[in-house]
Amino acid sequence: MKTVVHDCIETIEAIYASRPDLQDEPLEEADHTWYTDGSSFVKNGVRMAGYAVTTTDQMVEAKSLPKGTSAQRAKIVALVRAPELAKGLRVNIWTDSKYAFGVVHAHGAIWKERGLLTAQGKGIKHADIILRLLEAVQLPSAVAIMHCKGHQKGNTDREVGNKLADYEARQAAEQGEILSLIPEKSLPLPESAEYDEKDQKLITDLEAKIGLSGWALLKDNRIIIPFRLLWGLTKTDMTKLTRELKLFITLSLSR
Repeated sequence: MKTVVHDCIETIEAIYASRPDLQDEPLEEADHTWYTDGSSFVKNGVRMAGYAVTTTDQMVEAKSLPKGTSAQRAKIVALVRAPELAKGLRVNIWTDSKYAFGVVHAHGAIWKERGLLTAQGKGIKHADIILRLLEAVQLPSAVAIMHCKGHQKGNTDREVGNKLADYEARQAAEQGEILSLIPEKSLPLPESAEYDEKDQKLITDLEAKIGLSGWALLKDNRIIIPFRLLWGLTKTDMTKLTRELKLFITLSLSR
């Protein structure tokens, strides 16, 4: 009788990886090798966050995230965006998040089978972005996702790329601060808004929705004022601003 030899770890990875051909070693002849990172920190009492996807020497994508976003979630978002940007391509992706690495290589597929519940029946944290990650991993023609240690001082491509991703993620977080003006009285705004290309990008980034009146509304019903109107509003008498909320004007200073 022939003895069957198998590797338990390899078998588990093949069954529970988010896609059967997902690699944890770099692909040869990849179209891109990208480094991902997320940043989250408290500034002036507000938790700022951002993420970045980079090469060893340039930024591929970097954006701010909603205030209050945790570092763990920011890193997952970064890992989501890399395969989304590499749709149809061969790509190597590095992350310094052991959690995010574990999600794509084992835990995520198991959680998905359980309906995003743990073995104890509790809901998975960041379930929405984890589902998006499991879908994003399917988009490249071939993909390898590797883990690397963060904040290393070496000069290998891996270390240089990770440092750049970390830097760009923090820069994105710092530049994504939101300015809220709180006027004492309702402002004389037009019946409908006209948003230019720059405004439309802000609306998309903040995940706002266009209401029936034509104004872009955030989830908490704050409105986004077009840039051309905003600068006129800032010339109003600032001494009249009070804490009593009538209207929030939201602007991402980085856009």
